[in-house]
Amino acid sequence: MEFFHDIKENKEEGASSLLILALRKIEKFISDQDKISPSDIFVLTSELKRVRPSMVIMRNYAEKIEKFLANFRENENIKSQIQDFIYQLIEEIREKRKKIVNQGIDIIRRYKKIAVVSYSSILKEILDNFSDKKILALYYDKYAERLAGKNEILFVREDEIRNIADVGIMGADAVVISNEGKFIINGFPSSKFCDALHKKPIFVFAEKEKITDCDVEIEEGFEKVKFKENMKLISD
Repeated sequence: MEFFHDIKENKEEGASSLLILALRKIEKFISDQDKISPSDIFVLTSELKRVRPSMVIMRNYAEKIEKFLANFRENENIKSQIQDFIYQLIEEIREKRKKIVNQGIDIIRRYKKIAVVSYSSILKEILDNFSDKKILALYYDKYAERLAGKNEILFVREDEIRNIADVGIMGADAVVISNEGKFIINGFPSSKFCDALHKKPIFVFAEKEKITDCDVEIEEGFEKVKFKENMKLISD
């Protein structure tokens, strides 16, 4: 069985939350060994880069670990060093998320009726700081309900979300910047969501490690959406 089988099959959590779970799995594996060498970890990082191809942050943090491992000889026991480094990475992710969430809180406090799409743990943290917002989602969006929290959530049609919402907010599993343009990779129904709100501001929240200039494989349930003029990326 794949080491990250549970990460691969988890369709509920957002990319940064799954990354933290993956890093904790690696740390647990290391903790259970008497000694560990760089090649033992390379096996895991190689799998991590492939396990959720639409989630670019997985690949980028796997590469951070591989760059760290390059500082050591193959026969060197690096157990404590790699554990400390993984702890640092987890803390780094949390700090980046905190900065983005704080930006999101400052933005969202200006609006009353907020349209959301799919599920993002960053959006959840932002919205949980309020209890007076009206949250709107497309009626066929099966993941958005988890964003309700302290706020009322209404499931509506495209024309209703267009007419009622003051603003749209969304997460991103990847932001692709290439010669073809700028795109967001995110869960269904992001494409119809963005089309419906093309005359409203849409804020996209994503850590910089989700930004890439490489091709990204689109997993089942994900969509590639063209970045439009009404959209603004909020990153760390």
